[in-house]
Amino acid sequence: MLFHVRDRKLRALARESFAEDCKRIQNGQTAKRALETDIYITNVCNLRCNYCYFYFEDYFNAPSHHTPGDPTLSQLKSLVDKISGKTYCLVMLGGEPFSRRDLVEFLAYTRTKDIFSIRISTNGLLLKRKKDALPYIDTLSVSFDAMRVRQYPRQENRLLKDLSDLKAEFGDALPKIIPSWTTSPDDDFEKDVRPLLDFAVAHEFVVKFLPLKVNQHADWEKQRSIILQAIEYAGPQYVTNQLGHTVQLETQYGGRNCLVQGNQFYIDYEGQFLYPCDEYAHQKVGSVYEHDLDELYEEGVRRFGNYPRNDGICAHCPSGCHSDNSYILRFPERQLQWLA
Repeated sequence: MLFHVRDRKLRALARESFAEDCKRIQNGQTAKRALETDIYITNVCNLRCNYCYFYFEDYFNAPSHHTPGDPTLSQLKSLVDKISGKTYCLVMLGGEPFSRRDLVEFLAYTRTKDIFSIRISTNGLLLKRKKDALPYIDTLSVSFDAMRVRQYPRQENRLLKDLSDLKAEFGDALPKIIPSWTTSPDDDFEKDVRPLLDFAVAHEFVVKFLPLKVNQHADWEKQRSIILQAIEYAGPQYVTNQLGHTVQLETQYGGRNCLVQGNQFYIDYEGQFLYPCDEYAHQKVGSVYEHDLDELYEEGVRRFGNYPRNDGICAHCPSGCHSDNSYILRFPERQLQWLA
């Protein structure tokens, strides 16, 4: 996903560094920073969405899938110490990150590190209770889609009101809000998607569309159709998905579009470095608490080989967001606009 930097001075530095890294990639070299690094800071959530990977993989009831408890604050601080200077954007995932009581302290500590942008993926229902966290965050990726509305209509109506209230209260000081829509085969553009786009335009939010992954498959034809309709209806400035990448989803998704040069890092609940991405969660290279990120990436290449795979396995990857980030690095114009 495109990354946002709120602080103007920091944004100028990020733009200069990012432009240089994109030139390196276009010349066949390795970028100095990953576009983003994903970390899981909690497995606690206040919802049980029936399409969530937690639900599908029984995270709520299978302790083997996660640590007995959340990472401690000291562990998370140690983790960002290792990440500092290695990534443009740090993405905090869960569970529901805003359920952590020490979130503000952790965010404040992270802000002292060499990390340009902080993004949190959230269901948004705790934002009003944790408003003191907002000044530390650049982007909020807020889950909202037709499947969730059908399962939690009351909560989702409250979410929209909360977002409106926060926009009125914070104005331009509010983190960039990205409503994150998981596209299902049953979505109807006029009935389901169009109202969200109207809401986004009215509040100057930008929508991100993600594919629904079921048994390692995604409906790319539906995904492509919804995105193209959204771009045509609201305009490209209100959709983070880029047109050039979306057009590639017309036929079988080609995972070979992903870059090899460590453009994303993935760290699970236990602090294990996953190589090459979270679609290979079983390929745990080692602990970030004990090793340097560069060492872990090199070890991943040594043990598991180069990715994307040339044997067709990656061609069936259901995570368009991975190649979406590679597309941003190959065609950086839109990202550079976000950093202007």
